[in-house]
Amino acid sequence: MRVRSASAPPPGRAVNEDLVFRFGPLVGVLDGATVPEGFDTGCVHGPQWYVRHLAARLGLAEHGYWVAAADPDAAYQAVVGTLPLRGPEALRRAVLLTDGASVAVEEFGLLDWADLLDVVSAGGPGALVDLVRAAERDHPDRPRRHKPADDASAVYCEFTRSDDSGA
Repeated sequence: MRVRSASAPPPGRAVNEDLVFRFGPLVGVLDGATVPEGFDTGCVHGPQWYVRHLAARLGLAEHGYWVAAADPDAAYQAVVGTLPLRGPEALRRAVLLTDGASVAVEEFGLLDWADLLDVVSAGGPGALVDLVRAAERDHPDRPRRHKPADDASAVYCEFTRSDDSGA
């Protein structure tokens, strides 16, 4: 598997709260949740520290996102599935995104999911991050949760096999 990644903090912030990791065949992205101003978490460490120490138990919630620190059952809410790695329906490529990168599709509507995958495949994950940053600059007045920009991370995986004829 060939893996390429890009991860960047929002403009004007030095700290990136996202974490891209790879341990052998395991590849992932953790998105640190920015703590709103004035909110006391009871922890002296920030999101950057937390994502670097978090090994598992992150998932998605139906109405928002699950936070493992608040509810360890978040791990059971993860969206999971399997795809074949061999044969005519074999998985050839995939992209992992934080919400700061997926805004290209979900908020700006610049691309659909297939086009996003093509952009990352052709230009690398950094091309997607650049596209998001340009959209943020061009549309500073658009509604965006509680902040004008977010950390943006993308990991592109290309799957190759010894039986791959390149066709």
